Amino acid sequence: MNPLKQTRQQRREISANGKAQEWIGGLFKPPVNRRKGDPFQFELILFLEWPNDLVVGMEVNTPMAPVPFAEALARTMTQPLVGPPRRPRLLRVADPLLAAELQTVFTELVIEVGPTPELDGVFEHLIESMAAKDRAASYFEEPKPSRNAACWCGSGQKYKKCCLAKDEESARSQSANLDRPSGSHLPNGVASAHRIEEPLIPKLVAFARSQFDNIYARASADFIDVASSSQLFVPWLLYCVKVEGTGIAEHYLEQHGDILSSKERALLAAQSQSWLSVWEVTAVKPGLSIKLQDLLSGEERLVHELSASKAVNVRDAILGRVVDFDGESVLGGVHQIPLPPMDAAEVVRRIRAKLRRKTAVPLDRLRSESLGRFLIQAWEDSAAELVLRSQIRPALHNTDGDKLLLTCDHFAFDPTKQSQIDRCLRAIPNLDPPDTQDQPFTFLRTNKPKHANLDTTVVGTAMLGRGKLMLETNSIERADALRKLVEGSCQGLLQHRLRELTDPSGPVSDGELGTARLVPQSEPPPAEVDAVIRQYKADYYARWVDEPLPALSGKTPRQAIRTKAGREQVEVLLKGIENLESRQPGGPQVSLTSIRTELGLL
Repeated sequence: MNPLKQTRQQRREISANGKAQEWIGGLFKPPVNRRKGDPFQFELILFLEWPNDLVVGMEVNTPMAPVPFAEALARTMTQPLVGPPRRPRLLRVADPLLAAELQTVFTELVIEVGPTPELDGVFEHLIESMAAKDRAASYFEEPKPSRNAACWCGSGQKYKKCCLAKDEESARSQSANLDRPSGSHLPNGVASAHRIEEPLIPKLVAFARSQFDNIYARASADFIDVASSSQLFVPWLLYCVKVEGTGIAEHYLEQHGDILSSKERALLAAQSQSWLSVWEVTAVKPGLSIKLQDLLSGEERLVHELSASKAVNVRDAILGRVVDFDGESVLGGVHQIPLPPMDAAEVVRRIRAKLRRKTAVPLDRLRSESLGRFLIQAWEDSAAELVLRSQIRPALHNTDGDKLLLTCDHFAFDPTKQSQIDRCLRAIPNLDPPDTQDQPFTFLRTNKPKHANLDTTVVGTAMLGRGKLMLETNSIERADALRKLVEGSCQGLLQHRLRELTDPSGPVSDGELGTARLVPQSEPPPAEVDAVIRQYKADYYARWVDEPLPALSGKTPRQAIRTKAGREQVEVLLKGIENLESRQPGGPQVSLTSIRTELGLL
């Protein structure tokens, strides 16, 4: 539908419900220039509601009075051109830099980067309308009905006696739930630094756009994907990228410091003293704080973060800035992908190699724009490799080297033959029979030398019930062997009915499935099974210190710690284990404190 030819009645009906829709936003430069004084071309900020095809916001942006894009959006949500105040369910913009600016301010808003042909059409109609001076069909000036005019709903009554009160109440109630342009979009409990910075960011972004040509393109070239990296990109642009040796925020402070509050000036000064580095999470209190250690400088901070503290785990490494302000520390920009210890150690190694420095890196060097750019590149290289590895299906195998695939063979038999089948099973060599009827038969095998840590291996179990037998193991090869063994021992008393397969690492291929039936993975193990797993892990890690490891070039951890390089390698391995343990349901299952003590790493 042509939005300019939409009837007033249609637009009123569309806007009256106030339901959330997709919005499309963008910046446009009309072919109009100011001729008096210094010439310039102004910009239009437009927001279109889709699929209603309705312009809900428009702002004029000039070099003398720049309007931050985020501020224009906030004003549109609270004071739309048509209809009651409302939020979009999704906002689409074509410019990833605009998306980064918005995501920094509206952290809970879903923002998508993509083509905006709908806005192009609106812009074309606008130009045509301006050329024809067709004010009667103006798309942007929707007059509100007067109190004595006929109500827009078509009831035949005057507006004041029909929908006026309802519209005013709807506007008040919805506006109360929206974030005001001058108010905070942040939840209660957020650190004061974030609250003070929030209204400053749109002003700093607009200042950067109006004062420094190509500054966005220059800063965005440091990231693979600006839109997804907005939490770090915007702080990098405003506080780290230099113009004539000075950051954007410092330029703004110099030119507009007289209109800022003392707190705002102090915050911008604190931002200039922050630095970008690799921070390791050493402790977490979800919803409260994160304890961090800078792996390059050795600095430690306790940062107060509500949301970030819910998204990280112990021994995660993050690329970010920590800002010290007003007696507390906060995160001042973080890359969206944390790295596990081994990947973070590689980034640190690359940075130290570039600096040719094995000891603590001075903070002044970490504030360098060129080093920060190299650090971002190294981090995104490692993050890309991590993402690729996560997409590769893990190859799990049992101790025989078979592909790990949980199998369950179902057999049926004449219930009157159950005692005979029980005797046949008990006659199988290397089988541990049950003490009671509700326990399984366990098939055992004496281990080969390469599994010397375990005397025997459980290769499968059999559960005997009335008229049925279930045979369980962890590979197709073992399942075939056990089926042959059991059917041979029972001498035709069993009829095979079904084989079920469960792959703990992902979907089962058609070739593996054959005529079997795929079943979903089971629920988490009960408490007693979990206790057994914890004890097994504790025993395993106790032996781990004397196990030759490929990651240590065949040395045991106890042997590797005799050199400085070996100690660093063992430390990274232990951090990796702690990181994995911290991700387990209910928190870490095993503490490695005793191992660290034994190896002298505490």
